[in-house]
Amino acid sequence: MKGCYTINLRIWLPAFICVVLVGVFGAWLAVHYHDLRDKHRSAHISHWREVLERIQPLLGAEVEAEHQGRARNLLSSFRADAGVRALELIDHQNRIIGSSNPAWEQQSPTVVLSDFRAEEAAKAVAADSPALTFDAGRERLVGYYPIQLLTESDGENTPNVGQPGQAMLFLDYDLAHDRPEIFTELKEDAAVILGLVAVGLLVSIGFAYLFVGRPLRLLINTIRKTRSGDIPAFQFRGYGEFAYLGRVIHAARKELQKTLVDLYGREQRLDSTLEAIAEGVIVTDRHGIVERINP
Repeated sequence: MKGCYTINLRIWLPAFICVVLVGVFGAWLAVHYHDLRDKHRSAHISHWREVLERIQPLLGAEVEAEHQGRARNLLSSFRADAGVRALELIDHQNRIIGSSNPAWEQQSPTVVLSDFRAEEAAKAVAADSPALTFDAGRERLVGYYPIQLLTESDGENTPNVGQPGQAMLFLDYDLAHDRPEIFTELKEDAAVILGLVAVGLLVSIGFAYLFVGRPLRLLINTIRKTRSGDIPAFQFRGYGEFAYLGRVIHAARKELQKTLVDLYGREQRLDSTLEAIAEGVIVTDRHGIVERINP
């Protein structure tokens, strides 16, 4: 006879529901965090692409003569952005002439800027095309924007270098600085979802109690009372395995009641027959114990 292993559904079904809901919540947290991070990345990339494109010609026109102070003030104003590690204006002599950090001015970018790549800058200058790249491994946004430096001469703007694009605007931006903001948004959204999960958990536990725990308890109590000789009446309404099992037990109960009534009738007839016999009759079981005797 083959058997199967069973568990206590009244305990393990709610526990399983809790584990599933917690797992779903954890998966949602991970997915939503990545969505928020990608959203912030895209926003930063779009923002800096627009900013660099706007200040690129402005710096080229104002970096020389009496306008140089304006360019420096413009670059140093970006120090207020916590993500800006470096925003530098580098001339064709590989010298920082404007910086978000004034202490770096007049120095070589390869010395003070750890993420500056001279070969990448040379490619951007040669192509006279801006390059804004995202380093996913280090959460960095790095940009190389060629600039044509202009100076005032006889009332006309002329290049101060022989070739356009010989100066470079370099950006090093740390995208990881806004993680606290991402976590704040995540906590706010998670609070709402956690409330929904709690409601779903309560509803699931209530559902499990009404449609699993309660029918199981009724079936178990019915079987226990039947074994003790008491056959309670009950009936399941609805569909599913419990309803089918309840109908089977209800039918077995009716058959058992009918059998007991028949046995009781037979015993009554047997007693009447024994009493009608004039001779003495003794009925014993196989162990010799007297079960019946006519008076």
